[in-house]
Amino acid sequence: AAVSFLLYKYRNIQKTEFNNYLERLEETAGKGDKSSFNKLLREILVKKVSLSESGRLLRTVYNFSVMSNDYSFLERTADSSYSRYPEDEEITAVYVFALMKTGKSETAMEILKKTPLEGMYSTLLEEAELINGKTSAVGDYQNYKSLAKRTGYPGFLADAVLTALSQGYPEKAYELVNEIPEDYIDKNYLKFRSAFENGNYREAVNLLNKYDLGFDPKDFLLIKAELLTKTGRFNEAEDQLLRIIREYPDYSPIPYINLALIGSDNNDPELLKFLNKGIKFFSGDIDFEKSYVSFCIKSGLKETAIQFIENYCSDKPVFKLLSLSLRGAVEPGRIIAGIQEILLQYPDDGQIGSYYCMFLFKTGNIELLKEYLDSIEEKRELNGWEKFYKGIVLAVSGEYSESTSLLEEAYRTEQSWEILYDLGLLYMEKKNYLKSIEMFQNCERDISDKERSMVRTSLAEVLYVSGNKKRAVKELRYALSLDSGNIKAVLLLNKLESE
Repeated sequence: AAVSFLLYKYRNIQKTEFNNYLERLEETAGKGDKSSFNKLLREILVKKVSLSESGRLLRTVYNFSVMSNDYSFLERTADSSYSRYPEDEEITAVYVFALMKTGKSETAMEILKKTPLEGMYSTLLEEAELINGKTSAVGDYQNYKSLAKRTGYPGFLADAVLTALSQGYPEKAYELVNEIPEDYIDKNYLKFRSAFENGNYREAVNLLNKYDLGFDPKDFLLIKAELLTKTGRFNEAEDQLLRIIREYPDYSPIPYINLALIGSDNNDPELLKFLNKGIKFFSGDIDFEKSYVSFCIKSGLKETAIQFIENYCSDKPVFKLLSLSLRGAVEPGRIIAGIQEILLQYPDDGQIGSYYCMFLFKTGNIELLKEYLDSIEEKRELNGWEKFYKGIVLAVSGEYSESTSLLEEAYRTEQSWEILYDLGLLYMEKKNYLKSIEMFQNCERDISDKERSMVRTSLAEVLYVSGNKKRAVKELRYALSLDSGNIKAVLLLNKLESE
C-alpha cells in the first residue's frame, strides 16, 4: 500500500510540475517572446508528456506558431508527441499539418499513407502544395473554398477564411465564415476575427461577450477595451484598461499606450498616476515612451514631458525632435534646422526622415522636400512614408501615373487610410472614377467622425463628377451629420441642391 501511495503521490507531483511548466509557456506565448518560448519548450519536450497533456501542449504551441508565423515550434512538439503516440489520430493530424506548413509535404504524405486518412491523399497533397507554393495560385482563399466544396470538409473553409484575412480580404472572410457549419469547433472564433477585421466592431464585442473564444483573461480584457474604444464607448474602455494595469501592471505596454490615447482625447490628466506605473516595466519601449510624452503634452504637462525625455529617452532621435518644440522652437525655419542637425547624427533613421518630409510638405517647402528625397534615394531605398511624399511631390508636378504607383507601394507597407485617401484624389484627377470610389470606400476603417466626414465629402465629389448626383447628395448629408462644421460639404451640397 505504501508503494502504491508513493507512486500516486509521485504522479501527482509530476502532473503539478507539468501544469506549472505549461502555465509558464502560455504566459511566455502571450508576451510573444520567441527566444524565451523556445527555451522553455525545449525543457518541456525532454520530459515524458502524457497523452492527455499532449493535447493541451499542442494547442498552446499551435496558437503561438500562428501568432509568430513560425511553425517550426509546432513541428518539433508534434514530432515529439507522434513518436510517443503514433496511433493517436489527432496527434498524427497535427503532425502532418505542421510538416506541411514547414515545407515537408513529402514526409507528411508518407505518414498519411499509414493512416485511415489515406483515402484523402490527393486532396491533402493538393493542400500541401497550396501551402508550400507549388501551384499557380498559391494559398488563394478560393482554392481552399473549392477544396471544401469537393471534400465536404469544413476545415478547408476555415483555411479559406484565414487565408482571406491574411491576404487583406476581410469582407470575403466575413462572407465565407457563414458557410461553415454551426457545430464546427472554431466557427465562433473565426466569426469574431472576420467581424473584427471587417470593421464590424459591435458584432465583434457581442461575440466576445457571448462565447469563450479561448483568450487568456488578460488578452480578453485588452481586446475588449480596444473594441469598446472603436465603438465609441471610451469610459468603459478606460475601465477595462485600468483594471489590467491594476491587476497585471507588467503584462504589456499596450494597456498604457491605449490609456494614454483615450486620456489625451478626454483631457484627463488624472490618468498620469496610472501611466507612471508603466515606467518601471516599459521605459525602454519606444511606443510606450511616445504615448507617455504625447499624453503629457496634450494634457498641458510640458515640464513632466521634458523631465521624462531627459530621464529615459534623451538618446533617441525622435525625442530629440520632440524636445525642439517643447523647448520653444516654434518657427518653421528653426525646426527645420533642428531636424537637419538630428538627421546628420542619425542619417539612416527612417522615422525622423518621414517626419522631416511631413513637416516640409505641411510648411510648403516642396523644393527642399524634393531635394531631400533625391539625396536619400541615392543612398538607399525610400521607406513607405518617404515614397508617399515623393508621390505627392510628383502629383504636384502633374506626374500622376508615377505618383499613383509610389502611393500604392507606400500603402502596401504603411496601411494608412491617409494614403488611400490621397490615392482616391489622384484617381479622381486621372478620371478613373471607379478606382477613386474604391479608394474612398476602403479608407474608412479606424478613423474619427471628422475624418470620415472628409472622406465622404470627397466620395460625394467623385460620385457627382461621374454622374451619380443623387447618391452624392446622400453622401454629403451623411458627411454633415458626422461633422456639421464641414464647410466643403456645406458648399457642395448647396451647389447640388440648387441645380
